Amino acid sequence: MELEKIRAIAANALHCSPEKIGKDTSFTEELHADSLELMKILVDMEELFDIPLEEGDMKKLDSLGDAASVLARARKRIK
Repeated sequence: MELEKIRAIAANALHCSPEKIGKDTSFTEELHADSLELMKILVDMEELFDIPLEEGDMKKLDSLGDAASVLARARKRIK
């Protein structure tokens, strides 16, 4: 499932266990992600899902749910 793949990407970028990342867990507030870690999540999502993401998407990326929404919006952009 996509959410689990994104969870694994985020866990790798944030150096934490996937179990710590719930759908609404804040990457910045709860997991203390910085901008480089958020960018790594975006780049890894781009590579895994083979879809272009925009740098502005990083501002919308603060949870697993947000990451899934960013991916869905990107898919709509390329259609």
